Amino acid sequence: MTGSDSGRIGIVGAGITGAATAYFVSQDRSAADVVVFERNEDVGGRLQTATIGDRTFEIGGKYLHTDDPFCMGFVEEFDLNRADPLDVTGSDPPAMGRETTIGIWDGESFAVNLEDSLFSSVGHLLGSYPLSLYRLFQEGSALEEQLGELSEQIAAGESVRTVTELTEKWGMGDWCRRTAREQLTDAGIAEQCIEEVLAATTQTTLGQEPSIHAFGGLYGFLSMGASGGDPFAIEGGNATLVETLLDESAADVETETAVQTIERETDGYRIHHDDGTTAVDAAVLAAPYERTDLTFDGVDAPPERPYHTNHLSFVAGTLDTNYFGTESIPDLVAAADDPDVPFTLLASMGSVEGVPGTLYELETPTEPTKDLLSRLFTSYEVVASKSWQGFPRFDPGIDRPPFELADQLYYPNAIESLMTSMEFSALAGRNTATLISDANV
Repeated sequence: MTGSDSGRIGIVGAGITGAATAYFVSQDRSAADVVVFERNEDVGGRLQTATIGDRTFEIGGKYLHTDDPFCMGFVEEFDLNRADPLDVTGSDPPAMGRETTIGIWDGESFAVNLEDSLFSSVGHLLGSYPLSLYRLFQEGSALEEQLGELSEQIAAGESVRTVTELTEKWGMGDWCRRTAREQLTDAGIAEQCIEEVLAATTQTTLGQEPSIHAFGGLYGFLSMGASGGDPFAIEGGNATLVETLLDESAADVETETAVQTIERETDGYRIHHDDGTTAVDAAVLAAPYERTDLTFDGVDAPPERPYHTNHLSFVAGTLDTNYFGTESIPDLVAAADDPDVPFTLLASMGSVEGVPGTLYELETPTEPTKDLLSRLFTSYEVVASKSWQGFPRFDPGIDRPPFELADQLYYPNAIESLMTSMEFSALAGRNTATLISDANV
């Protein structure tokens, strides 16, 4: 690290990316003056929960994984309790560690119907896809190895200025230029395996089909448990991690303070916001530019990315077995890549105090119609719902914004052109703090 030990750093956005950036800047520069602007009342960004009856569920960034080096490092350093994402009010084993039946619905029948987790029944799937699942795991393992090297070197002080530099430097460029279908077909993986197993994992984790870039497809596969890491949430909600990082950074956090303009000045930037203006030596846009009303004065704005919209509904009721043609409906139903399937995920959340019947999580591309709900359920009540633009479209070959928009102006959210996850956000925060130090701000 070559930077000075002080300077004023302004960060726009108090989600996991902004909080991680503030924390790492404070670790590198003990005398730095860090101010974080957040337009909402609470910090956390897309890390949000919903309380229904006697349980509190993660509804934004649901899972961390025990093999995520940055986030697990935070959990251990700050002694945070791990919890079940299906109820973050207490410390319990992770939800996906329970015995859960999993099915892949192709619109007519369950292409796969397993009595345990998708990745513990390898023998069953290999019977359907000779060698294909083995090869899929090989591809996933290769990506996992590259990600391990990436995390280790970024943590040690390596830095990159663009997403393309990152993917090329750590051998992931081809995975970002090609679709998951193309990459995996060339790896000898059967089309049926791609359209059923891979599609189900990308639909469930990202809400997108295997025409996304191969990096996204394989990362979705890993995040469903193929890497072997255990998924979990943080007791009290994953936004607790953001609160902790901001507390540890000693940053001045200005909530309910929207930023209108970042203006370039002779020596640094001026941030125009609801409460006036703030002069800073370096400015950091940690929020997705596309989801702000922010303008830039004196520098170019980053290219905009199309965002994927997903609708999340919590539905209390009784499933209609006639829709699925069987009495044995799995606990978690993931959709195959078929436009005739009107949902991406249907998962039983079990019994909840004060809620009639069983509570289900239903994820759909648009708000579910009464007709769809009547087809899926014999009786139902929508008890909570939310529309998300949680992920950019992970299309191959798109114009990806850089991490460094101009001298002393940084955009760690550019990482979302590659992947959206708490772990990648933390990595981008570490990278940004290194860029700031290396620039001698």
